[in-house]
Amino acid sequence: MDFKEHIVAAAIKLIKEKGFKKLRIDEITKEADISKRTLYRYFKSKEELISFIIIEKHKQIQNEIDKIIKEPGNELSKYENLLILVTNNVSNFSYELSDALEKYPQLYQNIKHYKLLSATAPSLI
Repeated sequence: MDFKEHIVAAAIKLIKEKGFKKLRIDEITKEADISKRTLYRYFKSKEELISFIIIEKHKQIQNEIDKIIKEPGNELSKYENLLILVTNNVSNFSYELSDALEKYPQLYQNIKHYKLLSATAPSLI
C-alpha cells in the first residue's frame, strides 16, 4: 500500500467513526502515522481528500454494478444482487455524503464534473 492509499484508508476509517463534518486533518495524520506535510504532498486540502474518496467510492460502486449486470444468470438474481449492493453501500454512504456536501458545497461540482467526464469520455477517467 502506497502513502496515498494509506492516507485514504485512515480517512475512511475516521469517516466511518465520525462522519465527514467532524473529520480533522490532525486526526487523519495521527491515524495514518504521517506528518501533515506528507498528507499535503498527496492532497492539497481536506476537501480534495474527501472529493477523491467520494469519486473512488463512486467508481467502486459503478464497477460492482457493471459486474452484476454482465454476470450470467436471470434478471431476478441480478436485480437482487443490485439491491444488496445498494443496501450495503449506497444507503450507508448517502448520509455521510450529504454531511460532506453541506460542509463543502464545491464537492457537488467536483462530483458532477466527474460524472460528466465518466459519461462522455470514460477512457479519460
